[in-house]
Amino acid sequence: MRLAGAVQLPPEESIMLAAVQFGRALRVGGLCTSVDSENVFLRALAEIDVREATTVYWAGHAAFVKSPDQIETYKIIFERFWEGRPLIPTARGSEHGESDARMGGSHHGGEALPQFGGKGKEKVALDGEKTR
Repeated sequence: MRLAGAVQLPPEESIMLAAVQFGRALRVGGLCTSVDSENVFLRALAEIDVREATTVYWAGHAAFVKSPDQIETYKIIFERFWEGRPLIPTARGSEHGESDARMGGSHHGGEALPQFGGKGKEKVALDGEKTR
């Protein structure tokens, strides 16, 4: 498990940094994590084979998951963590194909995009030229 764009650190420091970032992502995801639970996770990592996804998964589960309703969030964030994907998704706006309830009218699919709104009909561009 190597974080994208991370400086090459000694293995112990890389594991510690990854574990802290994992705990932070869980906290952002809604789990109530603490320094104590991060320490428990780090101690567990020192005792297991960190190359085995299953053992790392259960070490984190034991340290961070406090109730059954947290399991799904834990699974999702763990998958990102193990696969080396960004742990905290970046904020983004609606993309074409998505609806945005704040916008009036029909603004989903290609209909909100001017180049697709005409559905093949000729239009007159701002410069007076006809376009398709």
